Amino acid sequence: MSMSALIDYTKKLDDSQRKRLNEIFVWLADNFPQLEGSIRWNQPMFTDHGTLIVAFAPAKQHLAIALEIEAMNHFEPIIAERQYSTSQQLVRIPWNIPFDYDFLRAVIEFNLIDKANVKTLWRHEMD
Repeated sequence: MSMSALIDYTKKLDDSQRKRLNEIFVWLADNFPQLEGSIRWNQPMFTDHGTLIVAFAPAKQHLAIALEIEAMNHFEPIIAERQYSTSQQLVRIPWNIPFDYDFLRAVIEFNLIDKANVKTLWRHEMD
């Protein structure tokens, strides 16, 4: 994981957002060391064997977790239960609540299994 590039990315955020995102990056490194972190399309992204597992998009009021449609559909009941707002392929977790590491772990574990044979960044590019 390219931690220095990820930490550099957070320098443009306010203090509380930077702290939260850096904590998430450390958690990812500790719990999923096989994931490769990078900045693509101005977003922190984490991949495994070249395929997207999870990406983040910080905004003023929330941290969005970018997911492909298959993961969005799979986690729809949990997203609704936790009352997270969504938009196309984004789940928004407000900055002012504790970060939902259980949800993030479930998303990552789902994608690692579901995308085990995907050889492209996105599922829809599958051979």
